[in-house]
Amino acid sequence: MERYVDRKLDKAEEALRKNKRSARRWWNSMTKEDGSFEITKTHIFYAGFSLGLALSLVIHH
Repeated sequence: MERYVDRKLDKAEEALRKNKRSARRWWNSMTKEDGSFEITKTHIFYAGFSLGLALSLVIHH
């Protein structure tokens, strides 16, 4: 029984480490360590969508 619990704990620890690495990788790719900001198609889409939503709310009310 003790080995079973140890294996489950090892699996949980490994999964946690893996998630931390992927989160760190995601954060570094978003923030760019050198401090530069790069506009992507996704940023343009969100900006356009938000502007369209805001304008439709202003026009219809």
